[in-house]
Amino acid sequence: MPFSFGATKNGAFGVEVIVLFDTGLKNEIEYRRKRAGHLMSKMRFLSTQIDAYISDDLWLNNAQHANAMATKLRNGISAIEGVELLHPSKTNIVFCKMSPITIATLHEHGFEFLANRWGDGVARLVTNFATKAEDIDAFIDVLAASDK
Repeated sequence: MPFSFGATKNGAFGVEVIVLFDTGLKNEIEYRRKRAGHLMSKMRFLSTQIDAYISDDLWLNNAQHANAMATKLRNGISAIEGVELLHPSKTNIVFCKMSPITIATLHEHGFEFLANRWGDGVARLVTNFATKAEDIDAFIDVLAASDK
């Protein structure tokens, strides 16, 4: 079973890693990678990113930061009447339910997130390695002031 180390969503620029635990799959993975168009002629540029990404636990620090920002977001949301956290989570994704007016107000203030895809008023809020605490505070301030 291969393991995918998703670096692109955690701070790397267009690079992913597949770790094979069963070396018998090596030829199959190489074939599929080439067939899917993932064979880069200058692979050393991508490899350099991964080297920096795993050195000194950059990948782990990025992921921990994203998760900490999501915890801050969840804590802020949980204190606001009229907004419902839908699922417990220890990751960087928060699902909550809010009114259409609240969703529109947040979008008008420049906050980008998906809503209504999982049900009316359901929003998916995602933090990442670059999310700032001030951004969470600003989001919570607008959310708290909006018409529920």
